[in-house]
Amino acid sequence: MGAHAHDLDDLDASPESASSSSHSPSSSAASLGQARLRAEALAAARRFKNTWVEFGAVLIQVRDRAAWRDWGFESFEAYCAKELHIRQKTALKLTASYGFLMRHEPAIAGVPQRLLREDADGDELDRVDEQSDRMPCATASRFPTFEAISVLAGAESRGQFGQEDYAALRERLWGDEASSPKLTRELTERFAEPKPAQTIDLALRKFAMSARRLAQALRENERIPEQTRARAELLAQELNDISEQVDSAEH
Repeated sequence: MGAHAHDLDDLDASPESASSSSHSPSSSAASLGQARLRAEALAAARRFKNTWVEFGAVLIQVRDRAAWRDWGFESFEAYCAKELHIRQKTALKLTASYGFLMRHEPAIAGVPQRLLREDADGDELDRVDEQSDRMPCATASRFPTFEAISVLAGAESRGQFGQEDYAALRERLWGDEASSPKLTRELTERFAEPKPAQTIDLALRKFAMSARRLAQALRENERIPEQTRARAELLAQELNDISEQVDSAEH
């Protein structure tokens, strides 16, 4: 399967590895466009620490155009792992986080999109002025961390976060605390993913099983009075009946 995915600090994919697995599209114009998009993705991966928004924008281009197919990969996730050396989970967080910015800060998130431009036929992608449109950092002196936006994007997808929440946090996200690990920790704790609630029927089944085991253990111990063993048997039977009733009612 090739190289394994690494952590975010290990984004060091080489141009040589990219060229070795490339495939030639049918037309020269399409080939040039795909090659430029591929090079852009590799370059953005190397700059990820400081330009995660650009990276997210390019990844969405690669994903939505299914460009990874022309480059010989079986899936978008495989492309990210083998060529960009990022985990599937990281790629998903990047695209989700960029989508979050597009919803809440479209003017800033739109800057990386101008790094790539379609020609009249919609086939070729061209690099535009690198100096003027490099990154949102050029238009904002402070920029939220990928980790902080990823937490908020996840919370929004679970219905834990909305426009009013963003409005209340906006000044902190783009102010002096923008790159503060303390802010990221606070957001992680505040918008933690809820643990799955234990259903009542599952709890009852566990209680009934424990009661049956207790009754069995008491039956095998001659030192336990008969009345105590009988009460344990009765408790096990009652809990088993209640569990079955709940199961029947739910199904």
